[in-house]
Amino acid sequence: MSIMPVRAGTDDGTLVPMPVSPLSFARLAQSSPWRWRSLQLRYADSRYAVRAWVGRPRALRVETLDGRLVQAVARPEHAEGSMISFGVDGVSAPVVRPWPWEVEVPLDAEGLVVRRPSTVEVELDDEIFQTYRFVAALDPAELASGVDLTDVREQVWRDRLVWEATARPTPAYRPRCTCCALLPGVIAEGLFLAEGGGAGGPSDPDVRSPDWRAEEFFVRLDVRTGVVAAVDRLDRHDPAARLTLDVEAVDGDWPPEHFVEPRGHRHPPASAFSSGAG
Repeated sequence: MSIMPVRAGTDDGTLVPMPVSPLSFARLAQSSPWRWRSLQLRYADSRYAVRAWVGRPRALRVETLDGRLVQAVARPEHAEGSMISFGVDGVSAPVVRPWPWEVEVPLDAEGLVVRRPSTVEVELDDEIFQTYRFVAALDPAELASGVDLTDVREQVWRDRLVWEATARPTPAYRPRCTCCALLPGVIAEGLFLAEGGGAGGPSDPDVRSPDWRAEEFFVRLDVRTGVVAAVDRLDRHDPAARLTLDVEAVDGDWPPEHFVEPRGHRHPPASAFSSGAG
């Protein structure tokens, strides 16, 4: 299934203006699995700064910024999901879920996904690098619900069309992983602790406040791909919330061996791909 960008522009590359709303922003946030099949990108957060190549399904190559291989992996096979029973005899069999682009999804007039299938119906996650925040940045569906979006606007950032917004997580916010949410704060921390994570309460006294309504984040999405281009905290200084992702190439044709780790490869130390941010 192939979905065109929100706007194709004109023959000379001029962008065609269009309105942006909280609804269209949310729909873009859940559209990534249907908008691209491969990416080259530069990713940086408070801990890591790397260059990566992502191929769907589940191929990933990560290098340090000076070109040393960190990891390369390809798992193109379908994973067997949970067991499902058939008939009165209770016979069970594993479910093999399709990839997102193998199923039809309802689209709005802008080519954005109106309703996406659940993880029970399709295999959605890309390959992981270090934490699920990397996976969430590639498919930021957690921003599509449980988040109040205001000040939505269109910009051109580093020669790419982006949509920006102020995002406030609500009690309905459900990050892909509570320990490494795209919008880390009181809501995600509370969910993490409720799941049994951590040894006690939040270590930062600023996040002990129950007033989740004061939390604000800056979020930027790349329009062509639907991936996160940037996240930052607006209500207070929080380097751990910061994330940037620069799209360098979309739907490039990289050979399968690009995602194969050489036999005997020695991984560089973590300091080699540390962002150096405090």
